[in-house]
Amino acid sequence: VAAVDINSGFCCTFSKRNFSFTEICDHLVNVGEPVVVATDTMHLPDAVRKISAAFNSRLFLPKRNLLVGEKKRLIEEKHVSNDHERAALAAAVYAKEFFLPLFKKIDDALEKNGLSHLSADIKELLIKNEAGNIEQAVRLLTSVEQKQLRIVPRIIETKEIIKLRRRVEKLEHEKS
Repeated sequence: VAAVDINSGFCCTFSKRNFSFTEICDHLVNVGEPVVVATDTMHLPDAVRKISAAFNSRLFLPKRNLLVGEKKRLIEEKHVSNDHERAALAAAVYAKEFFLPLFKKIDDALEKNGLSHLSADIKELLIKNEAGNIEQAVRLLTSVEQKQLRIVPRIIETKEIIKLRRRVEKLEHEKS
């Protein structure tokens, strides 16, 4: 699993043998809630679909499988411990590069209007198709009531899903 910040160069990777779904979600929550969940293959792995659904994130699949050389180019100078981390980080960086023109357009528009502080939230709304354009996203976020209604249930739902999955895994473990 890899995480890449959309506004900075921050990235991290983590891998583990027999990584449970709950452990993956816990790690992601500790780093930050994913806006996009990406893979390096054009066919959607079931685990990636489940992670995306758990966080209500946008799925990003490349139009073709990323080749080893492309993965190495995408993550050059970034340290990874193994091929799995390289693939995960390359998928995240590839997705970020795909969205960079949109991010630049958002940042430019917000800077002109003195609204740069809304950048991360606007990017999230547009990436997840929760707003049709920058102007609509700004309207959604500048209404305090709507912003609170949008954020609070999502955080509660995500934590509740993780809590329930932990319980299911514990019960399954006790059953065996």
